[in-house]
Amino acid sequence: PFRIGALMGRKICLVGQATKTAWYAESLPSDVEMWGQNESYTVQKRGTRWFQMHPRAWRKAEVLELGEFEADFYGRRPDHVEILSKLEIPVYMKEVDERIPASVKYPFDEITAMLGETPPETPEGPRLYLTSTSAYMLALALYEHLNGDTVDEMHMAGIEMAVGTEYSLQKPCVEYWLGRLAGSGVTIVRAPMTELLRAPLYAIDHEMPFVDKNFTAENAMVLPE
Repeated sequence: PFRIGALMGRKICLVGQATKTAWYAESLPSDVEMWGQNESYTVQKRGTRWFQMHPRAWRKAEVLELGEFEADFYGRRPDHVEILSKLEIPVYMKEVDERIPASVKYPFDEITAMLGETPPETPEGPRLYLTSTSAYMLALALYEHLNGDTVDEMHMAGIEMAVGTEYSLQKPCVEYWLGRLAGSGVTIVRAPMTELLRAPLYAIDHEMPFVDKNFTAENAMVLPE
């Protein structure tokens, strides 16, 4: 859509592995940047940037218990690091991994200083609301946008967060960052039939409150081990 005063900024698509909408990424033109994450190379054919934000020993106890591979591959099989090592695009990580030549350190401190907030109960300084890799990706896009490397459109493909802690903890955070991007002039473009930014209109599309006896504030905050 036309916006008065809009610059010709970048178009970015964040890609995840949810098969329901991952196909949408491949329908976009070649001028759209493709930001992949984790193992989304299983569903996308090209990438502009990659994100592996987990620590090297992610899920260490579970990985060692399974006994299938060593606990030094970000909670994934060893070929994950091998695949990332062959990428010729920036691979954003918490720390540079010597096994992945294209790895770069995610600018956490800079983004926190610019976009972070300081809750009253947190005296140590600004903090970011980040509950998933997708949130890290959106925060970086907003940071760059506000620093002059403007983004015109943000597309979302293969990112649904429809079940479990992805729904209770990660989806609200992703929608928060999408809101911040939209408020900064970025057009948000969702894949058809996505679960993001979509819900029944309260007291219009239903005549009674929804009741879910299994979902409470307490069990929503139970993190996986």
